[in-house]
Amino acid sequence: MDYKVIDYASWPRRKMYEFFSAADQPFYNVAFRLDVTRAYNFAKEHSLSFYMVMTYLVTKAINSVEAFRYAKLDGEIVLFDALMPSFTDLKPGAEHFHIVTMPCEGDIAEFCREAKRRSREQDCFIDMSMEGKNLIFITSLPWLDITSLSHERTFDPDDAIPRVAWGKFVDDGSGRKELGMSLEVNHRFIDGYHISQFANFLMFFRSRFDAAADTVIAVARFGTLEETVTASPYVSARLSFAPCPCREQVSLFRLLWLCLHSQVGQPQ
Repeated sequence: MDYKVIDYASWPRRKMYEFFSAADQPFYNVAFRLDVTRAYNFAKEHSLSFYMVMTYLVTKAINSVEAFRYAKLDGEIVLFDALMPSFTDLKPGAEHFHIVTMPCEGDIAEFCREAKRRSREQDCFIDMSMEGKNLIFITSLPWLDITSLSHERTFDPDDAIPRVAWGKFVDDGSGRKELGMSLEVNHRFIDGYHISQFANFLMFFRSRFDAAADTVIAVARFGTLEETVTASPYVSARLSFAPCPCREQVSLFRLLWLCLHSQVGQPQ
């Protein structure tokens, strides 16, 4: 559980955090429709679980937005290096789910196969040794086309763990598939703007997944925008000519678009 402690006095979000700390209930939910046609096709073409593919993409999207990685730990504000997915799953023929918590490592195929193996071999409801505050709670209701979903919790107003759920994908009759994506977060740490960044990352995969799967996987493995720039000198050079005041203001979507048209260096 790697993290750095934030200097609270100079933290840019300090006033927002204090404002929403006055709220008795600082949690809120945002839901939106997501086209998953290409992610679904990718999963089927590569014999991967669509649920595990979505878990990987959601985890990468959340970790790419810094606001999702803030938390309060031992009385201090910290920024985690990365959050781990903690997802529900069902064994074949089972009625009762179990919870699998694991790092999101490797490329998308490696993660999906490791997640499937861990889920199959886990013989308990939840492995408490993996629990912590550096998590993303993920679940799916593949039997229902949901519009939104709320989550149970032991009430802690500083609970910063994002909760993500999606429902059954539906076919529009022309081969396109979409589902309802629901996200529950703490306003002390996360605003609507940050949720839009998360959604934009997912929508990038919607439009580019099958056209540049290998590039998308490489980009996702860098973890964050700044790490991608650092790891890929070619992309960094492209960004230096981008029409924006400074590199940090380049949107994640634009960075990924540039990567699709670049020779992205592989992570070491």
